[in-house]
Amino acid sequence: MKEVAKSKLKGFPIKNRTKRQDHVVLIVFCVIFAIYAFVLLFPFYWILLNSFKDRAQFSQDTWNFPTTWVFSNYSQLFQLQRYKFDVFDMFKNSLILCLIVPTMSAISTTLAAYVMAKYKFKGRNILFFVYMIPMIVSIAGTASSTLRLFEQLGFDEMPFIGIAFMSANGIGLGFLLIYAVFKSTSDTYMEAARIDGAGHLRTFFQIMLPHAMGIIGTNWVLGFIGTWNDYVTPRIFLGKGYMTIATGLEKIHTLVTDVGEYSDIFMNNYPLYFAAIIISIIPVVTLLLVFQKQIMKISLGGGIK
Repeated sequence: MKEVAKSKLKGFPIKNRTKRQDHVVLIVFCVIFAIYAFVLLFPFYWILLNSFKDRAQFSQDTWNFPTTWVFSNYSQLFQLQRYKFDVFDMFKNSLILCLIVPTMSAISTTLAAYVMAKYKFKGRNILFFVYMIPMIVSIAGTASSTLRLFEQLGFDEMPFIGIAFMSANGIGLGFLLIYAVFKSTSDTYMEAARIDGAGHLRTFFQIMLPHAMGIIGTNWVLGFIGTWNDYVTPRIFLGKGYMTIATGLEKIHTLVTDVGEYSDIFMNNYPLYFAAIIISIIPVVTLLLVFQKQIMKISLGGGIK
């Protein structure tokens, strides 16, 4: 009571002082995140701005708006078949990978996480530890041996099928997240299903799987985005015969910065390269906008009834 009286005497009630402090903290965080957002978005703004210039305008000024807006950079990207650049084929190869890799990974990780979380058997703890080992081993360190096995199994002749088998390993961060969901889900669901006569498969698909669909969907979307931006996997296992968006951008960048083949159209043509970057991020941005709620929200299911 004395502290309240003192604070009122000073003209700053405790309740109002707390609200003012909350507003100050909120403003500070808003300013920090606004600066952070600007730092992230400015490079994309700069690339987008310069993608509407020609080589002459870009060499003269890289910061101001174009004096003449050039839209032909975007249409020109889809007319480079004679230069061994088929953008449609790159999109097709990237889309195939983005459908195969996260789907096979989601299936394998979900099955492995469910068995590890809900079934007790000898050696389960050892097997769980084995699942953790690949997560701490450098991917670059195992690339050569994986490629050798890839070729010995004959997957170099059918690389997409080989990558599908590689993706179905049941390990990774997705395994840990899905395992945590199944582990935290009460066994009462399974017991009730068994009392009603449900078998193992029906219990999994109709009772337990819906509880993890939120995190599975989130992992799939993030896996799609990661595969779309992946450069290492298609560069090593697909080779030059199947160029994706990531490897295609790297090839265009090499031709733009180095004197060599097709220098008449690519040499120092950074606006063309920037246009390719903008086109490459459109599918990812669209996917993020469509599934932003699923990515930000992980549903753990309902309650026991």
